[in-house]
Amino acid sequence: MAVREEFERHLVDGAGDADPSESPRSAHSLLHSSALQAARLAVLEMRARDEIGDDAFHQMEEELDWLEMAGRRSDE
Repeated sequence: MAVREEFERHLVDGAGDADPSESPRSAHSLLHSSALQAARLAVLEMRARDEIGDDAFHQMEEELDWLEMAGRRSDE
């Protein structure tokens, strides 16, 4: 829900001065990267607060790595 609201604000705020060469795909890529970065920070914070152990932390890191690689592939 928050991601949708952020994306809608981005579309409304940037509508008048949007670069015509910027595609919706690049906007999606930016949103995807921001979401992954937020997820990585959340996992790091959970680990720092001992909410998750090493195994769970590394599993989440791997999942996020796979999502990041999949996002890069779809940009090509």
